[in-house]
Amino acid sequence: MSNARACAVMCRAQQNSMWQHAVRKMLGQGYGVEDIAVIKGFNVDHVRREIRILREAGELSAIYERYRR
Repeated sequence: MSNARACAVMCRAQQNSMWQHAVRKMLGQGYGVEDIAVIKGFNVDHVRREIRILREAGELSAIYERYRR
């Protein structure tokens, strides 16, 4: 893999991580799916999919608890 390609892959991974963090933080602050999508300019279906992944992994309740404190 070329250096440019490796950098592009890493940049996408970093953007994805930042996007996931934003969704988690806003969920913990009480925002809903549509709110998050509109405020952040994300695709609502992508936000729903991320929340579904969090729910299936058992992480959703932990997010709410973490941000309630």
